[in-house]
Amino acid sequence: MDKNEFREFCDFVDTDPVLPSEKCSISVASLVQKKLNPEQWITAAKFVIVQMVTGMATLTICPQFEIGFTGHNAWLHQLHILTTPFVFFMICGFIFVTFGASLTCVLLSRDEIRSINRSRYLLFSGYTLLAYLIFVILGAEIVLIGAFAWISGAIIGNIIGFNLTERIKIL
Repeated sequence: MDKNEFREFCDFVDTDPVLPSEKCSISVASLVQKKLNPEQWITAAKFVIVQMVTGMATLTICPQFEIGFTGHNAWLHQLHILTTPFVFFMICGFIFVTFGASLTCVLLSRDEIRSINRSRYLLFSGYTLLAYLIFVILGAEIVLIGAFAWISGAIIGNIIGFNLTERIKIL
């Protein structure tokens, strides 16, 4: 450090403290409060948007309820033959949401994750039912047992994908 910089530093240390105005203090406190406690509906909206985008991407490799964008996949046909319809639909529901749940957890800040902590399972269930209803509206032919299996797999996929990614993110 040269003499000029050292002198400036000493002048800075010797000066009287300057307190910010009350308006500035309130503004900063409000900004910090907003960052530490994000609105749950905004966080939920982010979750749903990421889930919908990744869900659409998932349809390109795992056509759900015969409304996918690609032809039939030989691996999925083999899986369908080797498992019961209940297990197959459960796996499809699991695959459909797990990537989206993980990606959402990566994209959300720690404060946003904390803000939805108490209602995360309600959010997971709500999104799963929303996705299921969208499939029905789009004309998917869904048998009740298949729907229950798909919804169960999707809820499990949300829980595992989000919680596992959260644990990894904390490390």
